[in-house]
Amino acid sequence: MNKVSSVIQRVQKLVEPSNEQRYLVENVYTNVKEVLSKELKRVFPDFDITLQGSVAKDTFLPDEVDLDVFVLFPETVSKEWFEKVFVNIVINTFKNYGPEILYAEHPYVRINMKGIEVDIVPAYRLRPGEKPRTAVDRTPLHTKYVIDHLAENQRKEVRLLKLFMKTLGIYGAEIKVKGFSGYLCELLVIAYGSFLEVLRAATKWRPFKICIDIEKHYTTYKDCLETFRNSPLVVVDPVDPLRNAASAVSLKSLARFMVAAFSFLEKPSENYFTSEQVENYVPEIVKNLGIASIIINIPRLSPDVLWGELQRVAKRFADELKYLGFEVIDVGIWSDEKKVAIIIAETIPQELPSIELHIGPPAWNFNHVKKFIEKNRGVIISGPWIRDDGKVVILRPRKIRKLKEAIERRLNLILIAPHINLESIKEICTDIECLEKYTRDYRDLMPWLKKHLKKRDKALLSMY
Repeated sequence: MNKVSSVIQRVQKLVEPSNEQRYLVENVYTNVKEVLSKELKRVFPDFDITLQGSVAKDTFLPDEVDLDVFVLFPETVSKEWFEKVFVNIVINTFKNYGPEILYAEHPYVRINMKGIEVDIVPAYRLRPGEKPRTAVDRTPLHTKYVIDHLAENQRKEVRLLKLFMKTLGIYGAEIKVKGFSGYLCELLVIAYGSFLEVLRAATKWRPFKICIDIEKHYTTYKDCLETFRNSPLVVVDPVDPLRNAASAVSLKSLARFMVAAFSFLEKPSENYFTSEQVENYVPEIVKNLGIASIIINIPRLSPDVLWGELQRVAKRFADELKYLGFEVIDVGIWSDEKKVAIIIAETIPQELPSIELHIGPPAWNFNHVKKFIEKNRGVIISGPWIRDDGKVVILRPRKIRKLKEAIERRLNLILIAPHINLESIKEICTDIECLEKYTRDYRDLMPWLKKHLKKRDKALLSMY
């Protein structure tokens, strides 16, 4: 037995759900279906309660045992009925199971029964070829396709792929992750046959030049790539040729998967399937980098809306620091998704020099040059002179040198998201000690912070 096979054989026990787990999810689903069916029949007789997602396809991991229960209605039912009637029926029916309203395109309800999270989602019945009315309407078609095309012995292959991606932090199509959905993992195994063959194929992929078309919807590779232009990875949805099942995958997530596939095949290890503890920060990072953080009070939003806004703010944070002269090494986001979010930026240097190079217009724009010199006449330390590129430049005193002052001066340009503004600010930190005090209240923050600052990417494991 070669080393790759030996590692996979040992890891398989990590991905196989126990008989007890299987019995529990089946029991919970039966209870939910029976109780909900009885209550719905009182107000509307035409519906189907179905099990969807990874449990229905038997590709779920032992630590992601949750249920997706879809209630399918005819298209005569309005979306308003889903929101005003259906949601209330579900909440009242399962009031003893901590019902919570969540939002996708329309509201759905999450409950917790016997420790299992159950999402109860209204959707429209959809036949192959029909246009969906909501984003979730395709889900039953996805489930059927995978059940029909995934062999029983391939289910463990999907689980291996999911755990591999989960350990890398690229499992999930939500905005927070921008990675590979469970459905996408299933399609990749259907396309290539096994976990190892997916990895081998990934080492040969090149971003923006990959089209995986299982059902051969497109006659040529070029047609496929033209249809899904600007997508780093294209996997044509077998049940909808105009949908890219990999549309959520960012270039970074794809790059990390590709290099991790190469790295694992070159030097197989169980570490690709297990989480590691980061012992501490790298001292040189904390000493020599500027570490600036904005701590934000967040409203209760759906995770996708929240992370979309946080990513928008993080980008502006980095852009404003760069504009003022700081070199931004990296930006990270942490949130408990309930009360607090932290956006952290590492910069070089910690404090900017006392003078700066100020670049003016090209020398041949005479009137603009006159205005540039006149505007800066009282603060010119050296110059003006003309550079090799023909632009007029000067040296002048720098107005903002310290990180905290830089952030405070630009906050109105950083906090521009609909639900995140100046009133959202809890604190601005420009040292690690300030940030560490929040780890006492939020246990998940310290492991994230250590990992973020150390920056040792598991995708490159065999190379360091």
